[in-house]
Amino acid sequence: MMNNTPPPGARLYYDFTTDPFCQKALDRSMINIPFDNLLTNSQFVDSDGNGIPDNWSTYNPSGIVGDYSLENGYAKIELTESTTASTGPQLSQNITNIAPGQVFSCRCVAKVSSSNVRALLQISYYTDAGYGGVIGNTATTTSETDTVLSVENAVIPSTAVRIQILLRLLPTASGDTGVGWFKSPELIRHSTFKQPDKSAWLYGSKWTPSGLEFDGIDDYCQVENNADADITVATPEKPLTIGIVTRPTEASSMFALSKNYRDTTTYQYAIYYNFNNKRLQAIMSDLNNAYSPGITVNVGELVYYVVSYNGLTIKEFKNGLLSGSAARAGVLISRPYFHLGCKMNVPTSGSRSLFYKGTISEIYIGHAQPDELISWFERTGRFEKYGIPR
Repeated sequence: MMNNTPPPGARLYYDFTTDPFCQKALDRSMINIPFDNLLTNSQFVDSDGNGIPDNWSTYNPSGIVGDYSLENGYAKIELTESTTASTGPQLSQNITNIAPGQVFSCRCVAKVSSSNVRALLQISYYTDAGYGGVIGNTATTTSETDTVLSVENAVIPSTAVRIQILLRLLPTASGDTGVGWFKSPELIRHSTFKQPDKSAWLYGSKWTPSGLEFDGIDDYCQVENNADADITVATPEKPLTIGIVTRPTEASSMFALSKNYRDTTTYQYAIYYNFNNKRLQAIMSDLNNAYSPGITVNVGELVYYVVSYNGLTIKEFKNGLLSGSAARAGVLISRPYFHLGCKMNVPTSGSRSLFYKGTISEIYIGHAQPDELISWFERTGRFEKYGIPR
């Protein structure tokens, strides 16, 4: 039986091989199926041929004239008359199976006929007294080609009794007309796993017995920006040490984890799979050289990677053995966005990139000496648990 004593000097530690959805704080009905599309008739079947998709409702506000139809798998909204730029015709669907504090995200593909109109995706909520407001961001496009609209991290207020998903076409200015097309809307309820001040949200990544599985397209895990992950002081006595058990399964360059700002050169720390040289590398942008030498990892290879920075030197270990070290100097500057499976690009639009494809079984971030962390990993039977060769 594996010894589950806590890891030494841990500031943040997750073992993803135990199902995070089984914790008491979660809805157990979500176990292993937390990301089903909650919208009914997302493919826009119109069984009675009236141009309105089954289970969807239409609404034309005062001063707005809109027509609805289906066209090549799209729900088509045609704005033919407008006397205000603040609203427009819409398709909507209500969701009543909600609870305060739940986190939802929604997305769909949309395009418009011209910049005279813009397609909008929005989540609104209602209370017993009526309309409550918008939750999450509002996503719009004026593109004439397919564009993914995404509303992320919409938290249900305590007074909400239902939410409404809106697909709306807005005139750019009063009097403008045009057409909008919407396709494949999706609404998901995010699972959350909680520890004191160490909560995280899963966006598409799935739990498996091997850990969190990322699809390399748009899956990621967002870790709360808590003080435990914000290590800026690294000394010989208290180094910054990161440990990760992971298996990359795609031949591309991608991020296993990143604590960064919104552009590519400001990482507090990150673990990057560089396919050009098939290496896992650490990035700490405020040191003299942002990339560590790294360890060799082939696609499909499961590894235990430990990297430690003590203010003077970076040391790296593969499967418990020292791979190399390099002199480094500099300070670690706090960065606000901490993700597993991607890096942040533009916070206001929710843009992320370089999505990871593979599994992450566990991560450690803390102040352990690397030999101390590896000794704990061995003592608790994790080399045998993961089948990692010595």
